[in-house]
Amino acid sequence: MLTYDTPDAGAAPMKIVTIILLVLGALLALGVFLAALPWIDVAVLNSFFAKEIATNSDLPWAAPGRKARYYSLKSWDWNNGITRVPAWGSNSWRKEYPLDTANKAFAFLEKHRAMNAWPAAGTFETYSVYEQLQPGDVHHQDDYGNTIVTYSQRVAPYRFFIVSIEPTVIVMQSAPELPAWQEEYVQQGYSRDSRWIRWYMSLPEQQRLPDLVWLQNPLEFGTELPRGSGWKWFSPDLEQLPTDLPLVESGSAVIPLKHGQLKFRPSESGWHVVRE
Repeated sequence: MLTYDTPDAGAAPMKIVTIILLVLGALLALGVFLAALPWIDVAVLNSFFAKEIATNSDLPWAAPGRKARYYSLKSWDWNNGITRVPAWGSNSWRKEYPLDTANKAFAFLEKHRAMNAWPAAGTFETYSVYEQLQPGDVHHQDDYGNTIVTYSQRVAPYRFFIVSIEPTVIVMQSAPELPAWQEEYVQQGYSRDSRWIRWYMSLPEQQRLPDLVWLQNPLEFGTELPRGSGWKWFSPDLEQLPTDLPLVESGSAVIPLKHGQLKFRPSESGWHVVRE
């Protein structure tokens, strides 16, 4: 006796549903890929095709006898799309944003509470940099269990100069008038005729970093230092807190590094920094 298989009546609709789900899944995956494409583009180009920028700026030292170089990196966010942002480093593989260099240096000082004596000029919140919280620290836990601390933004009685990266070395020149100038600037309704703004605008734009998280002060960078006294230096990479830097016009001073040294030589305008 011959028998025949009867087609399952529900098989065809199930195949259609499966095909629809596969198509929807493919479309969803394509959408995710397209949404992530700007990040992929930025990551790949920044890692492998960072373009060196020609500059007239006096950049910090990055190695013995070699200064840092500027590179053009792509940045992307929902509001501005893709933009180009300068970074610096010894080569295209070793680079970071200058503000990251500066903010990490002052996070190091805050970690050791080395800025407590400087006047406060506002507050901000970010992740804890402390090894251990103290009773007076204002803090809370975020939804992921991270400790968020309320920090004071400072006005330092110093000028700051980044003279080296890899390792980062920052030189400080005593400027006790700056906190009073900044307070006067606020009291005058942020007048552009205040001594604070006149001083700020006198600094060459291509040689300063504004808008630090930790400080109201701008940071300067380069290998030329002005005349003056009351010098110190510190380095987050060398775990060195601010210490005296004996600059005298009759001789040179040296900061030893793991690879070579920074030497400060008198010049017509102040001091010239070399890395040997």
